[in-house]
Amino acid sequence: MPAAKTTKTTKATTKATTKKATTKKATTKKPSEEAKAAQAARNLIFKSTGQKPADTKSLAFPFVSSGSTLMDHMIGGNLTSDGKSRKCPGYPRKKITEIYGPEASGKTTLALHGIVEAQREGGIAMFLDFEHALDHDYARNVGVDYHKDKLLYYRPENLEQGLKMMYAGIAYGVDLIVLDSVAALVSAKELSKSLDKEERIGERARQMSKFLPKLVMWLSSEKYSKNKKGTAVIFINQTRDTIGGGSKGSNETTPGGKALKFFACLRIRAVRTGSESVKRKDQFTGKEQTYPYGNKTMVKLVKTKIDATSGWSTDIFIRFGKGIDDHYSMIEAAAGKKVVKKKSGGWYTYGEHRFQGRDKFRDFLLSNPKVYEEIKLKTLDAIRTKLNDAPEPDGVDTVIADMAAEFGEEIEEFDGEDDDDDGDEDDDGGFEPSEEDIELGD
Repeated sequence: MPAAKTTKTTKATTKATTKKATTKKATTKKPSEEAKAAQAARNLIFKSTGQKPADTKSLAFPFVSSGSTLMDHMIGGNLTSDGKSRKCPGYPRKKITEIYGPEASGKTTLALHGIVEAQREGGIAMFLDFEHALDHDYARNVGVDYHKDKLLYYRPENLEQGLKMMYAGIAYGVDLIVLDSVAALVSAKELSKSLDKEERIGERARQMSKFLPKLVMWLSSEKYSKNKKGTAVIFINQTRDTIGGGSKGSNETTPGGKALKFFACLRIRAVRTGSESVKRKDQFTGKEQTYPYGNKTMVKLVKTKIDATSGWSTDIFIRFGKGIDDHYSMIEAAAGKKVVKKKSGGWYTYGEHRFQGRDKFRDFLLSNPKVYEEIKLKTLDAIRTKLNDAPEPDGVDTVIADMAAEFGEEIEEFDGEDDDDDGDEDDDGGFEPSEEDIELGD
């Protein structure tokens, strides 16, 4: 009898387990039609192309520092969503950056500092001097290492030669490539023509439109490059006046057509806003003479695909014969954000430290790096706080109410559908620099 009872209990347990498993199987959620379609598409794409869905987990861009703390912060100094790193404090790798502006605005200097930073990290840089105008003594003073294993310096004779060199540099893992400049790019076909033959209109723009899509693929795909971090590319460009005037009150344009504007991840505009001079006694006459000392340059982020910082600008100081003076630039930025007190008579005060004259304050910071780092962190935090605390624009309801009060009639609320879709888009952003943004100080 006990044996029979045990057998009956075992059968009951087995039946209950089977019923539980069946119930669990029945309650398992079946994939939706959308999920089935997505999986089928992924399988077909992988079978036909070998491509898996792109990884979107990366929060920060690999970069090459610009050599300017304020510029790095402007480009991508904000924290990533996880709060562990900066988004991209420098020129992004695997992307295209365009630096443009009028003459003597510091475009080449900015690019040279990028080369210095790439070499400082143990990398290799390439400089394609299409203008054949680089001042090598100045580049060395900035800090460029001309060792053949650190810098690949070429003077291409035509556009096609330069493109082959760029491809070779990307393929072998060069960290930074600088092309100076787009305005000097001339194809071999155009060079072979005699001067009395008419130039084909838009030839440079046509060549750029053909080349840039390939360049983007070379930079973004790992199968084309040995450098896992990727290569950063900087195009230096000039400005021209648009014949007949431009739209939106500006007649400024850049050579090379519109392709570079679209494919560039960053577009940086450099403008000289002032200059500094010093008075010294002439060794022959004994009289005081005014000598040039450096330029104040406003660097504006015209376009960015890295962070929501389009339209931001910062001021840097370029010392003649030396390059970007980061300490000078930071002193003026700190004074603008009230981190350092600046009073009439050229007095600068920070805590218990007080100096008359910017140069004396600068010399103190050079010999006291801890104080400089403290000022730098406070200044960048003040810049970041001010930008993050910017007021939100008025809502649609408020705007409608204001318009109704102004015109004394009811205005129909926008329903989300644009009846007059003419494709026009204002991408200027309406940014106008303030006097504080333009002037670094008297």
